[in-house]
Amino acid sequence: MEPEYPAGAAEIAQQDAKQFRLSANEMEKFKTEQLANTSDYFKPNSNYASNPALLNDSVYAKAFRQAAFYQALTQKDHSPKMVIIIIGAGTVAAGLLILGISALAGDSK
Repeated sequence: MEPEYPAGAAEIAQQDAKQFRLSANEMEKFKTEQLANTSDYFKPNSNYASNPALLNDSVYAKAFRQAAFYQALTQKDHSPKMVIIIIGAGTVAAGLLILGISALAGDSK
């Protein structure tokens, strides 16, 4: 369940963390090593912070880590292998559909 925070720095952190994404390599490491939310992978930085002054706020940092960790748990892994598998399966399905339609059209003659 996604953590919820009261208004203030923690609420801002939760909004900022919605933009957080792990790279493909980081995602692989996250899955294999089961990184904790205290990992530096979830540390807030200026790429995500809507207000850079909050980066020194401990409430913001803790809330960001929690929300970024949750974001990583729900992040979809669109690795190149998966994309190739999906495209291949779609191509095979389309080919079988065309063959099936051709067979039915040939039978009706």
